[in-house]
Amino acid sequence: MLKEVGTYRVGDGWLTPERLAARKAALERSPEETERMARQWESENQGAIDSMNKHYEAIGSMGWRIYEWRKKQAAANINQSH
Repeated sequence: MLKEVGTYRVGDGWLTPERLAARKAALERSPEETERMARQWESENQGAIDSMNKHYEAIGSMGWRIYEWRKKQAAANINQSH
């Protein structure tokens, strides 16, 4: 399933041997281990997750902000054409 390091071209440095080893290790994990690790990561980062959620609650999601920006742009374009 996962190709060996030698079969990749790593000119941009993205597919380094370390990254390929991490991918291979991830593929070999059981679903239970993956779930356990996800829960551990979540509990270790709960403060940052809560902070990020609070931040986006205050400013809105990127999708909402783009939507609002486009509405303003469209209104500005209509006002300029009249």
